[in-house]
Amino acid sequence: MFRIYRIPSGQVWSGNPAKYLRDVDDDEATEITKAAQAYVDVGDKHATEFLPYGTAYIDEGTYVDPYAVETK
Repeated sequence: MFRIYRIPSGQVWSGNPAKYLRDVDDDEATEITKAAQAYVDVGDKHATEFLPYGTAYIDEGTYVDPYAVETK
């Protein structure tokens, strides 16, 4: 595969040099779309959380780490 080629939508290619493996099925396409939307949602949350005028300071001290180990 040369650098000038574009991989068509809905195909899976792999390797170096890249070779065609298979077409993406409908379930995979749905999962990819859901994952992409989840990344967008997380990005939106982080974009407004800290900079430039986020509201993270309001919640300061209220976060509880669910994985913290309690020591006495």
